[in-house]
Amino acid sequence: MLNMEVNNNVANQSDKIRFEYITLLRVIGTFAVIGIHVVCTPVTLYGTIYSTIDLRLSVFITNLLRMFAVPLFIMISGALFLNPEKDFDLSKFLKKNVVRILTVLIIFSFIFCLLESYFNERIISISVIKIVLRNLIEGKSWAHMWFLYMLPGLYFSVPLLRPFVKNATDKEFNFTLLILFIFLSFIPTLEKKFNIKTGITIPITSIYFLYFLLGSAISHRNLFDSLKTCVTLILLPSLFILIELFIPNTIIIEDAVLKNTNASSIAAISLSIGIFSLIRNFYRNQCSVVIKFISENSFGIYLLHTIPLNICFKVLKFSPEKINLYILLLICYLFSFYFSITVTVLLRKIPIVKKYL
Repeated sequence: MLNMEVNNNVANQSDKIRFEYITLLRVIGTFAVIGIHVVCTPVTLYGTIYSTIDLRLSVFITNLLRMFAVPLFIMISGALFLNPEKDFDLSKFLKKNVVRILTVLIIFSFIFCLLESYFNERIISISVIKIVLRNLIEGKSWAHMWFLYMLPGLYFSVPLLRPFVKNATDKEFNFTLLILFIFLSFIPTLEKKFNIKTGITIPITSIYFLYFLLGSAISHRNLFDSLKTCVTLILLPSLFILIELFIPNTIIIEDAVLKNTNASSIAAISLSIGIFSLIRNFYRNQCSVVIKFISENSFGIYLLHTIPLNICFKVLKFSPEKINLYILLLICYLFSFYFSITVTVLLRKIPIVKKYL
């Protein structure tokens, strides 16, 4: 009996360590998302006054972070929800995850749409409320909220995908990943490059469907478990971005992005796989208390981190003309992080709110 209890404790401890990588990846994704908006916001507002080196550095950082930040969150969801070893209760899943996301989406999108209207009009009226409600329905909230608009649809695919994930052979699973990569990334890249439209298509349009399955495959089928492969997958797209910076007409200043580095690009898929696989296969330690604390509050941080940035740039009128650019970025980053995590912690002390954050 004692041996059985010891074995169970060892197994439980092993499971905890096994999934510590999820905690670390969630924190990496959180810091990356904050970094994207901290760096790209002043470029969008004041990019025309940036020096060449400041602009290129800002675009490099924005695009590097943009290529893996949200994909990491999608892959984490795939690792958790498409785990063939775990039992699945559809009713519990819908109540705990889909209802939660929809509730948060409606409440926070309304608040953010209302704030944006107030920042622009400086008044709150019936006509403004009508515009706010329309924007909420159409998904015209603050930029980072697109992720929450996409999540319910992704979650609805879980009951469809789980039987495949559980029963598919490695060969079948890898073939599916390859087909999705070809039709959702490789072919679209060629179409953009050569300005041609192929006739053969696949009735799946979202690249995040591929990331969702990749999270499951890397976590539970040990794909990309070579250190050399992981490092290569990270370095090559990073080098690609550096080269893109110096190719004429690739920088879109209004959004601080490069034309060929969105989530469906080959470079983004490579970088996301590299980072996820590296942490998944080679991180064997328990996360520190600080990392776990940030991870537990990461959803709230994601929701709230743009509020202080809007305060900085729309209320306090921060600009690189008034403050050194790099000091400005540091101030905004720290303000965004500490504000969002503090408010999240305070909100989570309210029992009904804690269920959703």
